[in-house]
Amino acid sequence: MTQNNIDTDLSQEVCRLLKDYLSQVSQSGLTSLSIAVYQTHATNFVRWIHGEFIPGETLSKKQLKTLAAADQAR
Repeated sequence: MTQNNIDTDLSQEVCRLLKDYLSQVSQSGLTSLSIAVYQTHATNFVRWIHGEFIPGETLSKKQLKTLAAADQAR
């Protein structure tokens, strides 16, 4: 996977903004399916910025659990 060059401060700001966005989406009143779609796409975009996501690639369940744990640590 290609690692994108991103400044540490910028990376932290992107992660902070993602958390804010995810919170707003979850409180938006959208259907649960719509919330899941919005959150998944936003999270995947941030993962792409960090070189952790390739559009169109599928992950195993083990890889998904590892990425979820990494996202929680941010």
